[in-house]
Amino acid sequence: MPDQVEVTGRLESELYAAQVAGLESGSFSALIDDHGQRVGFIRVTDDGTALTLRDLAIEPDQQGRGLGSAAVALVAARAARVGQDVVLRVLHINPRAQSLYEGLGFEVDEERSRSTQMRLPASEVHRWAIPEREYARQEARRGRRYAYESLDPARTALLVIDLVPFFYEANATCFAITPNVGLLAAALREAGGVVAWVIPGDPGPTRWAREFRGEEVAEMFRGSGGTGPVAGRLGPGLEARDGDLLVEKTATSALFPGSSTLHEQLQALGVETVVVTGTLTEVCVAGTARDAATLGYRTILVADATAGRDDESHNATLTTIYRTFGDVRSTEDVLELVAAGVLS
Repeated sequence: MPDQVEVTGRLESELYAAQVAGLESGSFSALIDDHGQRVGFIRVTDDGTALTLRDLAIEPDQQGRGLGSAAVALVAARAARVGQDVVLRVLHINPRAQSLYEGLGFEVDEERSRSTQMRLPASEVHRWAIPEREYARQEARRGRRYAYESLDPARTALLVIDLVPFFYEANATCFAITPNVGLLAAALREAGGVVAWVIPGDPGPTRWAREFRGEEVAEMFRGSGGTGPVAGRLGPGLEARDGDLLVEKTATSALFPGSSTLHEQLQALGVETVVVTGTLTEVCVAGTARDAATLGYRTILVADATAGRDDESHNATLTTIYRTFGDVRSTEDVLELVAAGVLS
C-alpha cells in the first residue's frame, strides 16, 4: 500500500476522538485492530445510494502490511452486496494511492482542482443461497458451518478460471463479478498470496469434442481462449501483475492431470488453500474445485465471484460443492479471512 493515504485534513488523534464521540447518522467507522492495538482508522458514510470513504489512516509503523487495501476491499464488498457504489477522493499529490484504488477496480469519476474522485460501480451478481438444510447438515457433522475458518494468506492462491472475452460476450454476469475478482486479487497479493489466471488453451482436434459438441462448436471452443500472451487475453477490467501465475488449461478442470501445470506450480509455492472464482460456475469452476478437493487443497468457492448460466444452475452447483467438496463463501467473507490472516 502507499506510504501515505489521504486523510481529510485532521490529525490522527482528532480522528480517534471523532470515533469515540460518535459519527453522524448513516455512517459507520472502525479501527483496524491487531490484537487490541490501534493500527488505523477508517470512516465511511452511507447516503442510501453509495458508500463514501471519507477517512483512511494507517499508523506509520503498521504500513506496508496490506491493511489499507484490506480495509478498502471490505468496504467495496459490503457495497456490492447491497448494490451500492463506493466513492472516494484521492489527492493529486498521491498518485500511488490512485494506482492502489485502480487495482481494486475503482474508475476515475471526476477530476477536481486538487483531487480525483473515484468510483467503484455497483454490480449485479447472482442471487445465491445455500439451503439451510445443508448448513445444518455440516454443522451437525463437524460442529461448525464452514470447514475453513481461517487461512494463511502466504499459502493461499486465488484461481481465476476462464474470464476471457469469449465468455464475457456470452454471459453478462462475467462483467458483474469482475470487481469482486479484482478485489480478491488485490487483497491477496498485498497479503503475500498467489493469483493464478487460468484460461482455455487449445487441446487440438479431438474425437470426443467432435462427437459430443459437433464440428462447428468444437472448433469454436478450441479458440475460446484467444491467441497471444496469456496476460493479454484476460477479460475487460482484469489485469495480471508481476508474480501472478499465467496458465493455460486444455480440459474442463485446471487441475485435471495433464491439463495444465497449475498443480505443480501451486505445490512449488507451498499453497494449501485455493479460492476459486471465474466462469462457468457449473462447468470449469466446479470441475476445478472438485479436483482441488480431491488433491487435498483446502477449497473455497466464492459465490459472488463466479458466473453461471443462471441463478438456478449457479445455486445448484454451489450446493453440491458445499455439500461434498469445499466451503462456499462471499467475497466479503474471503476478504475478512485474508485480513484476519494478515493480522494473525
